[in-house]
Amino acid sequence: MFLTNCNGRIEKLPKGREISVQTAPGGLSKAFVWLPELGGLGATVSQPYQVWLQKGERQKVLIFEADKTDGVRIAWKSPRELEICYGQAQITHFVNFFVVAE
Repeated sequence: MFLTNCNGRIEKLPKGREISVQTAPGGLSKAFVWLPELGGLGATVSQPYQVWLQKGERQKVLIFEADKTDGVRIAWKSPRELEICYGQAQITHFVNFFVVAE
């Protein structure tokens, strides 16, 4: 897995809460599942689940977002391979790589 931010900006987490975090083998990166706030939409909208990758304190990128699902789980298979598990879902965002330049 490679981490990149080609446009030079740091992505910002929306308001919400972290429900799961996994540090990559070797400790250089982490991935976490984020539940964004619905902003009062509640019963009219399915709860989205987001998966973010982070290297250091500043570099974060949204790599996966889905709704209409019962949840999302993550697990590192190697320092460069992150597994994202979900049941039936509507995937609204997916990036399969992230390159970091120091």
